[in-house]
Amino acid sequence: DTKHGQSALPDGWCWTQLGDVADVYMGNSPRGASYNREGRGLPLLNGPTEFGPRPFDHPKAVQYTSDPTRLCEPGDLLVCVRGSTGRTNIASFQAAIGRDIAAVRCRECQPYINHYVASQATRLRSIGTGSTLSGISLGQLRALSVPLPPISDQLHIVTAIEEALAEIDAGTDALERARAGLDELRASVLRDAVTGKLTEPVRQASTAPESAREFLARVLARRDSIGSSATGGHANLSETEEVRRPVGPNAPTLPEGWVWTNFAQLCEIQLGRQKSPANRPNRYPTKYIRAANITDVGLDLSDLLEMDFEPADRERFRLRPGDLIVAEASGSPEKVGKPKTFASS
Repeated sequence: DTKHGQSALPDGWCWTQLGDVADVYMGNSPRGASYNREGRGLPLLNGPTEFGPRPFDHPKAVQYTSDPTRLCEPGDLLVCVRGSTGRTNIASFQAAIGRDIAAVRCRECQPYINHYVASQATRLRSIGTGSTLSGISLGQLRALSVPLPPISDQLHIVTAIEEALAEIDAGTDALERARAGLDELRASVLRDAVTGKLTEPVRQASTAPESAREFLARVLARRDSIGSSATGGHANLSETEEVRRPVGPNAPTLPEGWVWTNFAQLCEIQLGRQKSPANRPNRYPTKYIRAANITDVGLDLSDLLEMDFEPADRERFRLRPGDLIVAEASGSPEKVGKPKTFASS
């Protein structure tokens, strides 16, 4: 039977709808006055902010309500029906569910339904509607086509899926450990490079034509001659005074001919413009890079937002190929201080 517009199934299988094999409950937001973080009443699950990152993680309780209206039970499949439509988690405690979540409770073989619905996240997003936040209705979720095997096949399928996923999880963990080791190796190479250990054999075999002190004096003289937009053509005291060696047990001793310096002496530093209502895109909409665009593998330029930069400001804040971008502030602590080189035109 392919009346649901799906492909032919193995013998003994049939097409059905989610609402035929499971109870589906749409959440309902309690009164705002009932919300609290002191643990009064039941935990309240409002959406993906409480969800774990993986499809079958358990959500965490962040807030509570003393006036629950719709409930989920332990073991229910929780499905985001608005915003992050199709995202799933498994309830591990009784909780109130807000309007952005539906609970799916299967009468038999809940694990099979869990895996199937989680696999349909892209499809659920595609049928979502809404100009601001896409969403699906209770009727649309209940009407989701489900290929239904006999109960014995369902059990075998779930076992096979969970064995395969366990192998994938083990492989993912191994890759994460390997990546952590590579990150430490990379950091070690960089430490050796900037303290002279990496190039020690080269220095022993040859003599540098110019000492670091001579090079630094030349850089500062050139900067003073061309002027600095930030200082009106004159170097700051911090740009000319000798930089002292850092103190502490991990402060390295530099090779002969090296000197300590800082960014103020070597670079022009420009803080980015802070986003504010006054800078919303207007006459001069301009794409800009924010901390979220700085990733572990480089700059993600596929998701650039816009801010209003007048011509003079556009020139002041404009990035040039080779510039080093450093995340100075972010809502994600792990992004703060992360550097990437800007290589685009």
